[in-house]
Amino acid sequence: MTIFNVKMRWKDLLDFYEKLKDEIEDVKGYDYSKNIWINNFQNLMRESTISLIIFKLKSGDYIHIQISPDVKPQITLTREDIDKISLWKDFFKTNLSWEELNLLRKAKDQLPHKFSLEELKETLKILDIEEEEEKAAKKTLYNKITSIIQKIKREI
Repeated sequence: MTIFNVKMRWKDLLDFYEKLKDEIEDVKGYDYSKNIWINNFQNLMRESTISLIIFKLKSGDYIHIQISPDVKPQITLTREDIDKISLWKDFFKTNLSWEELNLLRKAKDQLPHKFSLEELKETLKILDIEEEEEKAAKKTLYNKITSIIQKIKREI
């Protein structure tokens, strides 16, 4: 007997079940809100608080599937990391100019300890800049962050 542990979303589970249904001997799901086990895959589909499903295969193997909620991932940054070049270059795959890094340092004090890219974007929008060179850098940085956010949403 082998036990496989998998984590997936509901919509992925439906496809997975369709591919395996001829090999499945038994299905159970744990409803954490009611603290009960539910038998039969069709009954599981009616429940919204299932956190674990176990497929017992005809071969005697088990597949434990942890259900992940369908949430949009959100990247959270900290004030300490906002102006680290490696974060932008390696993680976000974008290069920043010195002017853009300086703008991030100026925005740092106006942000909470942890913040999202959207919050950073909004902080940049209201950042008071007077020099024309900094205004151009602010617009470029704002567009880079917007592009990063869109790229993350496309990859989901």
